[in-house]
Amino acid sequence: MLDEKALRMLIQDVVPGLDVDALGADTLFDETSIDSLDHASILLALQERYQIIVPDEDISHVNSIRGILDYVASRRPR
Repeated sequence: MLDEKALRMLIQDVVPGLDVDALGADTLFDETSIDSLDHASILLALQERYQIIVPDEDISHVNSIRGILDYVASRRPR
């Protein structure tokens, strides 16, 4: 299951050197040192580890920790 702690660990794995503990849940990735390649790598890691596929048209919605968690929650079967 993907929760905030697991997501922060995934981001840390993908972007070594980033202080994920200091990264606010609502902070947009492009306001940090996370560039577009890092963002794509985060989404690829989500796909590989959690089978979460984000279509191109939804990428703008998954540009923060909260954005990713909200997106995943909205796609989870009820």
